[in-house]
Amino acid sequence: MDRLQEILKFVSKTGKGIEIAPWFSPLAPKREGYNCASIDILSAEQLIARAAADPNIPKEKLDFIEPVDFIGSAVDIAEIVAAKEELGSFDYIISSHNFEHLPNPIRFLQGCQKVLKPGGILSMAIPDMRATFDHFRPRTSIGDWLEAYFKNRTRPELSQVFDQVSHSCRLTAPPGRETAFMIDDNPAMIKPDELLDIAYKNWVALRENPDSGYIDTHCSVGTISSLRLLITECRFLGLIDLVVKEVAGPNGCEFFLHLERGDGQADHAQFKTGFYRERARLLHQIEDELAKSSSWGWSQRQREVAKAPNPGLLSKVISRLFGPRHTQSGAVA
Repeated sequence: MDRLQEILKFVSKTGKGIEIAPWFSPLAPKREGYNCASIDILSAEQLIARAAADPNIPKEKLDFIEPVDFIGSAVDIAEIVAAKEELGSFDYIISSHNFEHLPNPIRFLQGCQKVLKPGGILSMAIPDMRATFDHFRPRTSIGDWLEAYFKNRTRPELSQVFDQVSHSCRLTAPPGRETAFMIDDNPAMIKPDELLDIAYKNWVALRENPDSGYIDTHCSVGTISSLRLLITECRFLGLIDLVVKEVAGPNGCEFFLHLERGDGQADHAQFKTGFYRERARLLHQIEDELAKSSSWGWSQRQREVAKAPNPGLLSKVISRLFGPRHTQSGAVA
């Protein structure tokens, strides 16, 4: 799967868009003809200075940093865009590995809804917890999102910082992809970091010094189906009018989620009628995803693969035991 092609699936060079925090790797750069603005908490000058000071960023990448059109947090995207009187004028918003960092996901989604035209698309690449250092973390629930929303959270909770550090892990083999691996790597090779005591000491220290600065953290952690569930639950509760248009993946350590802004004319009564049936299906699918990415699930898959008498059957066995692979319109194959 070509990740650039997938995330730009609903993007055209004639459309008007926004990219969330592209830094030195814009997906729809102006230099290639895209009519795409960017939003970031830092100015272009600050981003260039930060990239120049980072030895891990090649110097030639500095030229890829584009002007920042909207300065501020992505959570405040609606207010920032409204200041330029451009609400409801964008065809698309794209984001690569930013959504999971946002302390108030519902507010961000509501903001994107206001920024997009009816029928506009929010396209996001999001890490799948099963193939990252979040592998052992509890998945994010709708209660977590609601608490952040009602508290109007502007930074991660200390408990989220603690969870990320205390549950962190790495793939011990094969080398080269320790913290972001492949969805079908052997989970028995994932080793939890021994940082529980350090995570606790950090929590205590941060409680005593709450103004020590912003601590970047994954605030939303989940699988393909658990993120789909969160979006569906928010829509059912009337918090957003964004519909899952398409889901693709997993692809390595990530998946792709495309959400479409409704026009306010959708039959929400019909949607609510089937909501609990869909919710139950997704809840079971989440359990399947986690089970199939466990050490037990992986060993079961290997046993079945060893028994497969032909390649065709082998493909079906892998799909049944390790899938599902999500495809167009959120369906599964």
